Amino acid sequence: MSTLFFKLRKNIKPLASIMILAMICGCKESKVKKGSQSEEVLVYSARKQLTDDKYQAAIEPLTQLTNNYQVSANAQTYKQELMHAQFKSGNYMDCIETADAFFSLYPFEPSSDYALYMKVKASFGEFKSRHWMPRSIREKYGYANSEILKDAIVSANLLMTNYPKSQYIGEVISIKNQMREVLLKRDYNIADHYRKKHAYVASQKRLSDVVTNTNSKSLLHKALVMTKANFISMKQPEEAEKVEKLIQANWSK
Repeated sequence: MSTLFFKLRKNIKPLASIMILAMICGCKESKVKKGSQSEEVLVYSARKQLTDDKYQAAIEPLTQLTNNYQVSANAQTYKQELMHAQFKSGNYMDCIETADAFFSLYPFEPSSDYALYMKVKASFGEFKSRHWMPRSIREKYGYANSEILKDAIVSANLLMTNYPKSQYIGEVISIKNQMREVLLKRDYNIADHYRKKHAYVASQKRLSDVVTNTNSKSLLHKALVMTKANFISMKQPEEAEKVEKLIQANWSK
């Protein structure tokens, strides 16, 4: 169940009180579209759907609240809840768009860490939904559409820099590390492709990033083995020997 939306119900228990709160707060929109439902009715509808975990159904009233009550005292909460519902219903690209819009509108608000957090989560969710093939096939042929991960990593870094005490920072760091490993595995496979084409220098450039940044011992081992092979192919036996000693020191039985 969503948590942000129910900041509206602090010290307010009955459903009717939520409606009263929305009216008391004022939150009047000067240019509400003709035929639109009132704010309190939309709040009631959204809350009911969220309570029942019907996130797809909650998107419509939350979208109306977001679009029609942009100067409401609860405008930020509506946008946050819309992100939440979009993410939970698997509408990841819509969630990313909403998060970007939120951060553009409120770049210096304390609650903007939530928008960055949701963008990171939704980006990784969207990426995984596009790459449903077995892992062995994905890693052999590499990943397409990796730009979504690179953009998400930028947002993760922004959250870590601007909101170091955010309650979401632990999860964001974890997701960022997972995304980074995906990109490094992609670099490894590109390096392998270059090596097969005898483009050893290009292969080694990709492998250098993998060796420097990966947290995976398995991937590091594979990258070092290929690095050694590249040095041999480039007729640099001294460098190959250094890599071999490193491999033996860490992986010898």
